[in-house]
Amino acid sequence: MDSKESPELEIAKAKPSLLQELQAAIEENLRQPDVLQSTRKIETALTREQKKKMTRREFLQGLGILGVAGTLVGSLILSEQEETPRLPTRFAREAEKVKPGVFREILGFEPKICGFEPVMQINNKNKRFIVHIGQFHPAAGSLAIIRSEEIAQNQRNIERVLEQGQFEAIFVEGVSEESKEILVYLRKIKERMFDPLKPDALAWQQLVDHYFQVEGIAKEHQCPICQAILDYIVLNKIKELENDFQTQPLIVKPEEQEVFVSAYEIAKSIEILASSHQGRESEAVLEAPFRMFIDGKIEIYPTETLKENQEAAVALSEYEKKLNQLDSFKDKKAVSLLTKEIVEEENNFEKQAMDDREKVAIDLISQHPAFAPGQKFALVYGAVHDFSQEVNQFNQENPNLAVGLIYLAPA
Repeated sequence: MDSKESPELEIAKAKPSLLQELQAAIEENLRQPDVLQSTRKIETALTREQKKKMTRREFLQGLGILGVAGTLVGSLILSEQEETPRLPTRFAREAEKVKPGVFREILGFEPKICGFEPVMQINNKNKRFIVHIGQFHPAAGSLAIIRSEEIAQNQRNIERVLEQGQFEAIFVEGVSEESKEILVYLRKIKERMFDPLKPDALAWQQLVDHYFQVEGIAKEHQCPICQAILDYIVLNKIKELENDFQTQPLIVKPEEQEVFVSAYEIAKSIEILASSHQGRESEAVLEAPFRMFIDGKIEIYPTETLKENQEAAVALSEYEKKLNQLDSFKDKKAVSLLTKEIVEEENNFEKQAMDDREKVAIDLISQHPAFAPGQKFALVYGAVHDFSQEVNQFNQENPNLAVGLIYLAPA
């Protein structure tokens, strides 16, 4: 099996030219779209999407690294799965008992009402806490399968927590310095290209033009997060414009009617295409922190580094190579030896994708300028991760910066 690079690494390689083209798209003057050409693009894209099928092996190949890199293809696969959702138990530390009302006092809200069971993994007298908000997504290390409806509900619950929580900063799995820069540009595209569109005679023309302009950049650079965010932006904008036109009827001049209607038909085709990308549960494709960031509701901070992601990608590649060799071995002794090697490679990948990345996340949180007593830092990360070992190690090495750990387990 040839292991393709994770989207996170693809983003890093393409970043200079990708950012240039996104910036050019923001700054470029509006141009009149070629309606017929746009129609052909839509028809080709719809045909391609209807024919597209993704196998489980291709899905595992595409996972690479978790977070932005791993979750965007989730709904394409999970809607076809019948397995009961199960999460591996990795937690190395039993929960500490706390008095009733403590979590509400610390967090400023009641986690159970938001769909989470609070667990005090490490208490802290100075009231500085990392709050690990467990999120569901396809997990490359454990290969746990969670249905898209479960992921969607979990993401809606995460949004409630981020809205109600009194967090100094929000750190999100899948965000590195490289991908954060991409996200900033995508938010600018929403603010400067789509938000200004008003319900006038040119609205649908401009929306179609902007969509294909950004879509072309996303496809050229193989940037799945760009496409997912573009779909999210355009679906919301189409709905908003339709509502505006219903409440503010527009009289279109006769000479503008043909172009207006044609552009609207293309916009509705884009809506079908974007909806097919997202599936029935859009929250399962684009996670809550990214949607909230794009909408300007929150700021997010990195939990990843490019170095750790590259090492995890190499470990995954080695694991897949060994796993793929298993079918070609017939001799029992050879199969036994290869099985041991597979277990070793899986353990190595588990270390790279789980333990090492967890340590990086804690280190990055501790470097935040507001890492002070009394502050709470949200850490939106996969529910299978356990940060207690990393936090204990950090506290031993930095007693003056000791931090507590609360885990919000998806209920």
